[in-house]
Amino acid sequence: PPAPMDDPYISNPLDCPILRWGLIGCGRISHDFTQALKLIPSAKVVACSARYDYKAKEFAEKHNIDRYYGNYDELLCDENVDV
Repeated sequence: PPAPMDDPYISNPLDCPILRWGLIGCGRISHDFTQALKLIPSAKVVACSARYDYKAKEFAEKHNIDRYYGNYDELLCDENVDV
């Protein structure tokens, strides 16, 4: 299990590997969630997906996300996505 937050051996709880996020859906909640993740140093949105390719592309361009998919299954198969 992960170390508790008050573990004396961890100087900064945010010093951990970056988790690469993939978002399913590119609506309002995903926009808000992406904005929140930008505030976390150990998180980065690396991909997004929507039912339609053009929606995913538009969202990716707006949020500087490298990869986008017009198919949820493709995102789930992306090995560069951790969460």
